[in-house]
Amino acid sequence: EGRWLTGWKEIASYLGVHVKTAQRYAKELGMPVYSVGYIKARTDEIDAWIMGRKKYGKED
Repeated sequence: EGRWLTGWKEIASYLGVHVKTAQRYAKELGMPVYSVGYIKARTDEIDAWIMGRKKYGKED
């Protein structure tokens, strides 16, 4: 089971990208994030999203 990442900075750090890139992944590419007064995401869901994109040749 994954852990929760809280905020864009932590999500971006997990992905190894800039905050703006993480925000674009969520908005334009459907990366799973939750807005509950603040942004959070689960590492296992992000990992599954990445693997799904790689499977279909949609790496960014």
